[in-house]
Amino acid sequence: ERWLSINWGAWAEVGLAAREDRARHVTGRGIQGMKPEQALEAFEQLLSLDTVSTIAVMPFDIDRWSRIYQQDAASPLFSELLREQQASRQTQKQPSGGQVRKALMAAQTGRQRRSLIETHVREQIAKVLRITPSRLDINTPLKSFGLDSLMALELRNLLEASLEVKLSATAVWTYPTIAGLATHLAEKMGISLTSSEEETLAADLAEYEAARQAAVEETAHLSEKEMAELLARELSSLN
Repeated sequence: ERWLSINWGAWAEVGLAAREDRARHVTGRGIQGMKPEQALEAFEQLLSLDTVSTIAVMPFDIDRWSRIYQQDAASPLFSELLREQQASRQTQKQPSGGQVRKALMAAQTGRQRRSLIETHVREQIAKVLRITPSRLDINTPLKSFGLDSLMALELRNLLEASLEVKLSATAVWTYPTIAGLATHLAEKMGISLTSSEEETLAADLAEYEAARQAAVEETAHLSEKEMAELLARELSSLN
């Protein structure tokens, strides 16, 4: 006896799963759509099998799927698949929490630290929503961009992994904007986003020194006459 049962994943371009809203729904959970020619090629290969079996066919992003369904991902089968995929992506790993924290601590002012952490949060949200980071305004509620409960769970898992912090299940909804979430994350990491007097003074001195150096380089090639004319113009503009 020989039989084969195929559990098909979503097909792209044809059928209900090809609708934009449904495609976005399943793709966001790690299940990609197959083009008809890809599915037919897989079908041809399966027909050549001499077996009695049930087989599933679908493009599957297990890394994305596992961030949403963490309990199921802990099973032996999916754990093995995850190890294989992660091993092949070693060169594409995102910065670790230590690297992000190091960059934040190296920043001279609270403004710079805020910019760094807001940029990081924006990038993680863009990954979940599969849009470019530039489309995300830091003060617009994330729901406005289509973030749903499963995406919020995936985002929480991404931020916990990349920043090495523990977040509540409702953190994304409690702090529903990039700016608010970044502030909360900084507090969890023990990092201040406000500048102390010393930091402000150091930043002002650095800005002054940069401007002075630029002025020196700009005027180094001028003759004494040209310098005098430049000084006269500057004094005239002040008056």
